[in-house]
Amino acid sequence: MRVAVTGASGFIGTALVQALAERGDEVVGTDRYAPATPLPVRAFVTADLGDGHALARAFEGAEVVFHLAALPAIARAPDATYAATNVEGTERVLRLARRAGARKVVHLSSSTVYGRPEIPSIPEDHPLSPACAYSRSKAAAEELCLRQADDGYDVSIIRPRVVVGAGRAGIFATFFAMMELGLPLPLPAGGDFRFQFTAVDDLVRALERVAERGRPGRIYNVGSAVERTLREDLAELFRRAGSRSFVVPVPAGAATAAFALLHRLGVGPLVPEQYRVASRQFVLDTSRARAELDFVAERANIDGVVDAWRWWREHRDEAAWRSLVRWWRPRHQNALQRRSG
Repeated sequence: MRVAVTGASGFIGTALVQALAERGDEVVGTDRYAPATPLPVRAFVTADLGDGHALARAFEGAEVVFHLAALPAIARAPDATYAATNVEGTERVLRLARRAGARKVVHLSSSTVYGRPEIPSIPEDHPLSPACAYSRSKAAAEELCLRQADDGYDVSIIRPRVVVGAGRAGIFATFFAMMELGLPLPLPAGGDFRFQFTAVDDLVRALERVAERGRPGRIYNVGSAVERTLREDLAELFRRAGSRSFVVPVPAGAATAAFALLHRLGVGPLVPEQYRVASRQFVLDTSRARAELDFVAERANIDGVVDAWRWWREHRDEAAWRSLVRWWRPRHQNALQRRSG
């Protein structure tokens, strides 16, 4: 079938476009940044979500629109910028997709809309508590999707946990540079809690499954099965990477306060959505996806992080120390685009 993908040159978008093309779909991609290497698309429209004419061209004839484009938390943008991109942009995508005759929109949201989790396993009907500009904008975008579904349009939503895999940058590039140098990794509470990841290829399969079987107005959590603590997962990563790094426990309250201070000073590597949950168990209940989509993540919880590490080692072109400095305060989480700034 013919599909359109917003955010097509992004970390997740690149993986989705490649998977859709491999199964024979005709893909039109759109993104504000061009891909670093050519994508297997019928056409690529370089535009941001504010360009309605460009989006209309991209959606023409599409049966399904995958809406992945968003301004990420680590962009550290003002509230108004998040609202313009993630909320107004989503409204424009929904309106133009419906006008173009697309039968379904699959919207990629974020687990940050839950805020700080208080229970061991979070279901989709857990109260939302978005506390920062990014998570508030993602929650507001979800509301727009649900209103469209109430109005009879087929829109489904995915909330994934931290997505990892080849090409993932952001704070992971900082972490990988520390691993390359064999530095100790300070970790709140020593990582003695479960922390969920999602391998990007699992997320791609979930996106495809939602396009095929997702119910209108339905929200689906997606994430790997978590069988060990974060400390145990990282020990496995260090072993597989051949790194001398190790975890150094730091009191959770002190770590959160330190990251918050660094953030206020404008030099912190983590944004509030990250450091506020860095010492808490954060695992999504994925039973709805299993029951309604027949979807279960195939990759182990740490596998996507290992994929990201291997990609980083193969593609980095600078010394680890320079890489650590360069990525100390990251502003994007994708290394697969051509960027002018």
